[in-house]
Amino acid sequence: MNLDWMSVWEDDVVDHAELAVVLARAFPHAGRIGGEQSWSSARPELRLVGRTDGHVVAHAAVLRRFLQINGRAQLVGDVGLVAVDPARHGSGLGAALLVRVREALCGLGMPFGFLTCG
Repeated sequence: MNLDWMSVWEDDVVDHAELAVVLARAFPHAGRIGGEQSWSSARPELRLVGRTDGHVVAHAAVLRRFLQINGRAQLVGDVGLVAVDPARHGSGLGAALLVRVREALCGLGMPFGFLTCG
């Protein structure tokens, strides 16, 4: 499997429709993802996208935010929209994606990652 990874800042994403298709397959009950909308609630800052033969097969999004912990604001990397194309489940692609997420969080200087999921 020829797998290419890329990190894309939200302002530079040009393929929202293609991302939305994969995310809609991965999250069939999300309802809000589709068409040109490739996010469900807060729009992310950074996308991590895995492609095979030019097609999106894995995706995760990162948004920097503050959480209250013991009464103090803590900067975290809010990680969401973590998805692997259902046709690729069980291939190890999800583990490879999470390695990329960790690298991205470290590259952004995030002391913590916070995985949000339904």
